[in-house]
Amino acid sequence: MSADTERGTTGATTTADAGWFDDLENRWTDDGWDGLDASTAEWQARRHGTTVADLRENRTGPLPTWADDITGPLPVAGPGWAGPGSANGAGGTGTVDAESAYALPDLDDWNDLEQRTGLAGGTDTALAPEGAPAPAGLDPETYRERDLTDTGRYSLAVKGGVAAALIAVAAGGSTAVAMDKEVTVTVDGVDQTVHTFSGTVEGALSSGDIEVGPNDQMSPSPTAAIHDGDHLVVNHSRQVNLMVDGKPQTITTTASTVGQALAQIGLPAGLASSVPTGSLIPADGMNLSVQLPKTVTFIDGAGAPQTLTTTATSVQQFLSQHGVGMGAADTIAPLGPNGLVNGATISITRNAVTQVSETSPIAPPMQTVSDPTMNAGTTKVVQPGQAGEQVQNFSVSTSNGKEVGRTALGPATVTKAAVGGVIHKGTKKAQPAIGDTSKWDAIAKCESGGDWSINTGNGYYGGIQFDKQTWNAFGGSQYAPRPDLASKAEQIAVAEKVRDSRGGYGAWPVCGSKG
Repeated sequence: MSADTERGTTGATTTADAGWFDDLENRWTDDGWDGLDASTAEWQARRHGTTVADLRENRTGPLPTWADDITGPLPVAGPGWAGPGSANGAGGTGTVDAESAYALPDLDDWNDLEQRTGLAGGTDTALAPEGAPAPAGLDPETYRERDLTDTGRYSLAVKGGVAAALIAVAAGGSTAVAMDKEVTVTVDGVDQTVHTFSGTVEGALSSGDIEVGPNDQMSPSPTAAIHDGDHLVVNHSRQVNLMVDGKPQTITTTASTVGQALAQIGLPAGLASSVPTGSLIPADGMNLSVQLPKTVTFIDGAGAPQTLTTTATSVQQFLSQHGVGMGAADTIAPLGPNGLVNGATISITRNAVTQVSETSPIAPPMQTVSDPTMNAGTTKVVQPGQAGEQVQNFSVSTSNGKEVGRTALGPATVTKAAVGGVIHKGTKKAQPAIGDTSKWDAIAKCESGGDWSINTGNGYYGGIQFDKQTWNAFGGSQYAPRPDLASKAEQIAVAEKVRDSRGGYGAWPVCGSKG
């Protein structure tokens, strides 16, 4: 290592260790220095960290660009600025690395800057000390003046640039405060405060790192203008795997609660939900089952029809909801093909089989005796007898309370024996009803001397002397084969038919006028 290692000095020799010590980088820099003539523009450009063209055009160069991000330091020209076209120079990307950007340089930074420019202590002292040898071919005084002229101009320009940048920082900070907007963003029901320089909704959301997808909901619209104090709302979409009365479907919703999501798709109030309707929907979605309210007609046995509201999806669930029990023999009328839907009828038939015991009388056995003194067709209880009693067990089937069948369970048990009785039954022919017989008595007295059973053998019979042909023609044979064998009443009954048929008593021309 030669004497060129002095802090801030440059190597002016052409030896292998020629170069300069970069105190900011804390290293010896000699790349490309060996073999360069200190009097050349290339040597000067390399020394000042720029190009020959930029050195000739403007030894100071422009101040670097910067972007106000409010979240990071505001960069100004610093000791490490690399000149036009560099990453932190004019025409560059506008980004400034940690070593070449100082928002507010401290005292040491200023000292480093002065040593780099050769103006320590605020004077125009040249980098080359007095008495230092000039490069070969260059007059020492000329070299000294040139160094003072070029280096001084460069250092003064850099210091001026730093000062200008500091002023720009102050002015820019005031502008930044004026442009900043504070807005409240409610994201899925939770408020947060966002600071932004943007003038639109989407810009403010970007400033707050709030992502909005294609199915998400925001208010106002993304391109709407915003102002300080505005309120923005973002509702992220969520997927809900929904089961409605057992039928699956998938919905995408921006609602924050279960109840809001169900209302969005038009489901009615009063439904039953597997999750409380006030529950929040997780960001990654959820599974949900609901049962819709239905109005059904319910008929329980012989009871009157009832109109009820239920969220059940099956008859068994309905019965459980309403506390309705079922017997072992009860039946439910089949539902239609759509199952338990709005307007359905649920009808229960209450079936029962019970065992009953009944007591019944035993009729007394009656003995029937023929009685010729009594007209045929008449009876008379001579000895009534006494009824007995018996007990019979039955299995009785009922449907909705009405008996539909019974079966005797074994023979009846006689608890009281019956006592027999006697009935007389008449065998005497019944006599026809006749009225006043005085006229017929007079005719019979004239015809047969009043003998109603006379048979003289002359072909005429009985008290009124019927011939057999007339007797049979007017129904006399129902009483007896011949008139003389019939009773007086029977003969008069036939005689009245003859009289009515012939218009009077002309059949008895002589005796008919008697009486």
